[in-house]
Amino acid sequence: MPDKDKISEELSNQLRPYLRRVFLRIHPDKFRDSPEEASVNKLAFQQLTQCLENLEANVFTSNPASLFTCFLREAENIRLVQGAQVEKFRENLFKLTIQVIRESNVPPNILLLLRVLEAFNLEVPSGFTMFIRESQPQVCSETLDDFVEKNGGLVEARLLQSTFFSSMETRRYMPTTSAKIFGLRRQLESKMHLYLKVECPNEETVYDQLLRLKRLLETNEPIGRKVKGYRLSLKASECCFVNPESGVVTLGTSSSSEEWEKTLMSSESQEFWELDNRIRKLERVVGRVLKFRRVFCSNEILWDRRYLAKYDKFLSCVADGSFFRSNFCASYENFFDSIKFENLTLILNMESEYTSIPDMKVYLRLSDCLSQMATSLLQQLELLLNTSIERQKILDHMERVKTRLELVFIDFDHSVPVGERLKCLRRLDEISVRAKQYFKGLHLLISDKYEISNLTGRISIPYFFECRELDKFLCYK
Repeated sequence: MPDKDKISEELSNQLRPYLRRVFLRIHPDKFRDSPEEASVNKLAFQQLTQCLENLEANVFTSNPASLFTCFLREAENIRLVQGAQVEKFRENLFKLTIQVIRESNVPPNILLLLRVLEAFNLEVPSGFTMFIRESQPQVCSETLDDFVEKNGGLVEARLLQSTFFSSMETRRYMPTTSAKIFGLRRQLESKMHLYLKVECPNEETVYDQLLRLKRLLETNEPIGRKVKGYRLSLKASECCFVNPESGVVTLGTSSSSEEWEKTLMSSESQEFWELDNRIRKLERVVGRVLKFRRVFCSNEILWDRRYLAKYDKFLSCVADGSFFRSNFCASYENFFDSIKFENLTLILNMESEYTSIPDMKVYLRLSDCLSQMATSLLQQLELLLNTSIERQKILDHMERVKTRLELVFIDFDHSVPVGERLKCLRRLDEISVRAKQYFKGLHLLISDKYEISNLTGRISIPYFFECRELDKFLCYK
């Protein structure tokens, strides 16, 4: 009998570089400017972890040399890994894994895990693959569809295939140099205090242009000092220009370095730099004044100095109290004392305003008319206050449905009326035994339509769903 502690320690050390590789490839921060990309990457990691948890629970519970125990132990702290080197997935990592698998039948979950690794564009060790194929030769010519059809126990894989694998296997958009791009971009943004958008045709171009920008800022000291607060957009074009309204500087990747220097020197970032510094301080002050957990703005505001100036004005007025000095806002301090919503978040955007009651979020439209904004904010807060009991019922029932359906996440779209949410959750609860096989391990959004997003892997159903329509959608989508 092998020594359990020794094997666990050795496997843990061998797994560390692999976990870091996964982390660097799928961490949502890499795709801050592309929320859809961030969502699918976050989902991918959750599904990979869920797959391993299933293996641990159902296959290797009694085995002293469980590779997956070590994997999960490392995965708990995966968010703490930063700046790690991307290393190859070593074949010797699986020597002990094969020792484990030889003691039992190869479960279908193992094959699904291999497909996950392939979908991540990670190198699957040839020794491990060969062992699986020797154990089950019929899988050599099977497509993923064939595999899913033949393994009835993996009912959730049917939806997994339609929402996630079909996108990942065809696009394979996680490049091998993505970790280097991510690190270089973070370095530019933090060290040079820049905001970057990159629109390049391929990963090599992205990395080359970021490296070119870094060298320019490091070798040209006047420009390096000047760019603090800049909003830079790198585009695949020959044009370099400064948008006089938004203040965004666009640098064409086909333009010369001299053209870049000329454009950067012609722009003024002082306004951005001052706004950024002042806004960060004001957001904390306003959070304390309103007794909110957090106050911030959308990217649309962040990237336009006109909107950013309006946002700064709003924060200043709330911080000094002038925002509420109107007849309709009398005794607002007592009002906020009665709410006691420490977990409430206020988000300023350029679109419609609404309240997400389960998430405790207030979306407020940024406007020049501060009195109108104050009215809207107070109306939404009153809605939250008046529906506190109903909100708690909704939250409790959401948690119950999430547990019974074994969902990763459940949420309501803001289009769903508050009065209909509890009814919908109760109906889902009634069919939980039957619906669990379809929803298990997935993200569920309750909205006003049936939809499966190939980008986010999220499944959406209407709050007024009928069981027959729901069955048809889940079985044939």
